[in-house]
Amino acid sequence: MADWRIQARTPVARTDFITLYKDSYRKNNSEDAAFYVLDLPNWVNIVAITAEGRVILVRQFRFGSRRKHLEIPGGAIDGSDASPLSAARRELKEETGYTGGSWTHLGACWANPAIQNNRCHTFLATGLTHTQQPQWDRHEEMEIVTFPVQDVMDMVYSGRINHAIIIAALMKAQPLLRTQFLLP
Repeated sequence: MADWRIQARTPVARTDFITLYKDSYRKNNSEDAAFYVLDLPNWVNIVAITAEGRVILVRQFRFGSRRKHLEIPGGAIDGSDASPLSAARRELKEETGYTGGSWTHLGACWANPAIQNNRCHTFLATGLTHTQQPQWDRHEEMEIVTFPVQDVMDMVYSGRINHAIIIAALMKAQPLLRTQFLLP
């Protein structure tokens, strides 16, 4: 397998959230090749289950697809977060108003390692209660909906939930959901 070595990194575009880099790599002793990488913060997503055993989903508009998607809550880890868990608790509270419960870290995965350098941490939170109104960022607006656990898994298989990282999180949570909620 080839041994890729970075030769240079040049910023192409920057915003307050993302930087696009042109990375120059050399494979073994061949000539340099340019690849573009999105530098993004790590983020979290939460498979959130209410005390009544319902999965909390948010429906929101996504600019890349220009469509509304059903998703689990989540967001970027920022400088004020002491850990991925603290970011997950904050994001769930801000997006849905749910708090409390029991939390399990299900692991982290590379979001899209072909073009991104960030990782996504997934948490399962159960026994949650609604304690406040959501506190969305100025560009956030979402509908909060809840469904039985089995319905959510059916929505994955039918394509109604169609965001790849959300599907990955739900699939990662599925063994625990089977045990706790007696899924087939």
